[in-house]
Amino acid sequence: MTDVQLRGTTVTPGPRVYAHRFGGEYGPEASLAALERSLEGPVDGLEVDVVLSSDEEVLACHDPLLDISTADLSGWADRHPAAVLGRAHLLDDRGRPSDQTLLSLRGVFDAVPPGLPLQVDVKAYAEPALARRTAERCCQIAAELGRAEDIEVLSFFTPACEAAVAHDVKSRLVAWADYDPDALVSWAVTRGINGLAFEGFILDGRMRDVVRQAGLTISVGAVNTAAQLRRLLPLEPEILVSDCPHALRAMLDEAAGPAVRTT
Repeated sequence: MTDVQLRGTTVTPGPRVYAHRFGGEYGPEASLAALERSLEGPVDGLEVDVVLSSDEEVLACHDPLLDISTADLSGWADRHPAAVLGRAHLLDDRGRPSDQTLLSLRGVFDAVPPGLPLQVDVKAYAEPALARRTAERCCQIAAELGRAEDIEVLSFFTPACEAAVAHDVKSRLVAWADYDPDALVSWAVTRGINGLAFEGFILDGRMRDVVRQAGLTISVGAVNTAAQLRRLLPLEPEILVSDCPHALRAMLDEAAGPAVRTT
């Protein structure tokens, strides 16, 4: 990590830092190793991609096409039962097999302290119905475990967000373009969506103002460098999602200065 001198930036204290893919710089993405490393330091929440198995269990995995994230399996995640998916080894950041296997959502909840927010980014590939069912199962599993208050469903797919709202679970639509901010927030508000998640390169002042005026919150990711942070802090997002949450927290503390430094 370089370029961490942020003094002079106008800072509003309070952005919460979430670990993107459990902290992708701390181990294979979506792995227990990355999760445990993130939990060793300051982190305000967690984010991870999830997929559905053929027997309707939810597992943490970056992509529903298993060739992209695992060393042992190919094809689509929803064609395999959870027992098979759970034995698959995740690839490391160099594309090599690791000793880490896919975690079930139930296993994730076992590892995550109660009360710590968990964003689950529902993934499917051109299958809105699968995205909806994946979100439904996330909500059902969280409810079974008494963790419905801890979870927030994220997705590029509107049916997944609508499914979360139907289960009284927080939801956040991932905005992947800036076509019409007014129409976007109108859709979100009328359907009970509580916030929007942006790639950092999309969010600007106009988008921020429209979202805030509608009473929605803003999550931005993945924020991994000081240069990105400088651009985003003046926009005052509620949540910053990072592959290196501990380093990002240190940057925020450095920017804020001693008077508002976090503990």
